[in-house]
Amino acid sequence: MNLRPTFLLLAATLAPAATLQRFQPTIPAAFEPNQGQLDHPATHLIPSHGWAFDCSSITPYSRATYGGPIPRLSLTGANSSCVSGLAFPAQGVSHYYRGPARDRWFESVPRFNILEYQSVAPGLDWHYQTRDTYVEWRWDLSPGTKPSTFRLRFENSTPLRIDSDGSLTSSLATLPPPIALQAKRSFPARWRIGADPLEAFLEVDGASSATQLQVYLKLPIQPLDVATTNSIRDSAGNWLVVFPAADLLAAARFNPTGELIALTYLAGKASAAALRTDADGNFYLTGTADPSEFPTSENAVLPAPYDSTSAFVTKLYGPNAALIYSTCLGASSTNTPISFDVDPGGRPLLLLGLTNPPPGVRPSVRAIRLNESFSQSEFNFTLSRQTTALRNAPDGSLWLLRPPNFVDHVSSTGELLETQTPPADLNVNSFAVAPDGSLWFSATQTGGPTVMARLANGRLDVRPGFPLGSLYADPQGNVTLLTPAPIFFRELILSPGQAPLQTPPPPTTPDAILSEPCDAPDYFARFSPDFTLTFATFLPPNAKLGIPADPPSSSLIGFLVPRDLWTLDLTAPTRPTLTCIAPTGNESGSLLAPATLVTLRGRGIGPAPPIDWQLDENNRIATTLAGIRVTFAGHPAPILRADPDRIYVIVPVATPTRQPIPITLHRDGHAADTQTLTLYPISLALLRAENEDGSLNSAQNPAALGSAVRFLVSGAGPTNPPSIDGQVGFPILPIPLVQPTFLSPSEPQLLRYQQAPEWPAGVMELAVHFGTLPIFGHATSLFINVPAEDSYLFTSFPVYLK
Repeated sequence: MNLRPTFLLLAATLAPAATLQRFQPTIPAAFEPNQGQLDHPATHLIPSHGWAFDCSSITPYSRATYGGPIPRLSLTGANSSCVSGLAFPAQGVSHYYRGPARDRWFESVPRFNILEYQSVAPGLDWHYQTRDTYVEWRWDLSPGTKPSTFRLRFENSTPLRIDSDGSLTSSLATLPPPIALQAKRSFPARWRIGADPLEAFLEVDGASSATQLQVYLKLPIQPLDVATTNSIRDSAGNWLVVFPAADLLAAARFNPTGELIALTYLAGKASAAALRTDADGNFYLTGTADPSEFPTSENAVLPAPYDSTSAFVTKLYGPNAALIYSTCLGASSTNTPISFDVDPGGRPLLLLGLTNPPPGVRPSVRAIRLNESFSQSEFNFTLSRQTTALRNAPDGSLWLLRPPNFVDHVSSTGELLETQTPPADLNVNSFAVAPDGSLWFSATQTGGPTVMARLANGRLDVRPGFPLGSLYADPQGNVTLLTPAPIFFRELILSPGQAPLQTPPPPTTPDAILSEPCDAPDYFARFSPDFTLTFATFLPPNAKLGIPADPPSSSLIGFLVPRDLWTLDLTAPTRPTLTCIAPTGNESGSLLAPATLVTLRGRGIGPAPPIDWQLDENNRIATTLAGIRVTFAGHPAPILRADPDRIYVIVPVATPTRQPIPITLHRDGHAADTQTLTLYPISLALLRAENEDGSLNSAQNPAALGSAVRFLVSGAGPTNPPSIDGQVGFPILPIPLVQPTFLSPSEPQLLRYQQAPEWPAGVMELAVHFGTLPIFGHATSLFINVPAEDSYLFTSFPVYLK
């Protein structure tokens, strides 16, 4: 079998297209003077990362820890009145808001990269400096001062131990081995545990007592993955990312280049359900909070709520995320945020659900719109009928969605103006109101497909084939559809003997960033006001656009999101962009392992026309092809084929596993976007299944009972003899060290599991004999267990028998 034809694909014609610009929001650790913004006795804080510092100790900060034993790393006999200082201002400022009393609000608290304590103890100064993943903790010892003089005590911690690499470990923290320098010369240094198992000290060999000695320690800091929560982007490209910090709700504002502008902390154990922006770039939050400490403005609608939790609306000033207005809206046990919007005048509009009505009272919803100063409700009325979403109209009226397909038009005073009723077979999932008054629906037709629909001037236009998702109308009348993790390609076996069915994928335009699904990505489509599809694309699996969502759908695209945020530029020209990395063959999977055949997708990443693999001087598949080079943690990968939008490679055998590694694509000396993934020691990926005559096993061409099916797989793990990257000829066929077992009810028999002779190194043939018909019918799956380091790797391959 010749490998090269298996990768023959039509080359895509590249045209100017939209691009995704990666935005990785990171909040660097920085020191703040404790001015009283938080309840902690320490003099300095790193609130975003949960650490507190003073002259004698380091404490993990969490308000929830108070009232019980507090872990603490302290210096025995320290000087409690040492002199402190801050230097090198860090990015951004911090704002703190607690309760309605302004004396508990602290705005524009500065942040610094360096914290110093002088005269911590006789002959000892402490110097802290923030780094990317740790705080550098430097001990400056005066001439004649011995490090072993000082004892560090780990209070309320497990007993200390010294690991094989020299690290000092406890439940409080792990401190790496110390580094001692004197006059730019290093000296051996180590940790020692004292007679008390909670005390440790430092030893340094060979240093002079006549010169100052410096000892460097690393205090690990957990990075904040702030993109795993809620986020929104305003029209100017600024981001607001909301995330939990201890028991505070934190909002970080970034400019378009990723520079941190401000951190805003809201007390009261709050959680944000939805975000919005207005034309001036201000940000709005709604959700629920414990009102005992939640900030409320002087003119708040409800400054003193009467329940243990309350719905709230808060407005933050766009340029620096300081608080403008904040109010509670009633007990969340009876009023839960359902839908949220902001009209062009900056007036918040909220739909609250009566989730726990008193006995005899029917569930209902309440619509509230606040005036621009939040001082009172412009209207506040209750709807007895179920309502799931609301949208503002330019004239001040609003539209309310009632399942399954009724849309009520309500005046600014709450009077029902009209009810739009699409056909009865249209079950509406979400809707948007365009500036011209037309209504747009993401819906399902009863017994039919999911659709996009537009109702204008009494005429309903329907387009099938679009998945359900959230809709947003911009001021120009364009409407965006965004849906998370679609399942268009999921195979379903309906009954024994019936072939698997696939849902047709939604359409993409020729300028799509990603024309096919990859690892269940989001789908994005944009329509012009006349219902013309102008742009449609799949998004890379780690792309999350900053587009708002109503609760409850916010749990889909507002909270459960991948690592990064992305800006989608619909006017930018095409540039080489790496958007997807997945196993070749079953590209819906996401797990990779060494020796896995991998497809890299993107735009402008490969040549036109396509080029197949070539052999290098060692008679192996080359790692450079047409100026393209792909590396996994620095290890070059053999390249099987390069297309304009796809590159096929084999993961190098030496690639590290169980840790994040960078995957970089270079073309003509220029690096495209770097992706970061974690590889597993073993992760079987199916390339194809063949019958005994070499034909493809399929529903139309099943294997006969009593015959064998040959599965070609990659990612099988270590082999004997070891696989060699790019090898194409095998004097001895490598055999995987880890052998599989089968759980299939048809009791298949393993015939052989070894390197496929005609394929490159890393592709194994798994030959399995099927002697009986599976109880689930002709169309079934081969269920495989592969022992892993600490568990079993379970996977399944489809197989068809007759």
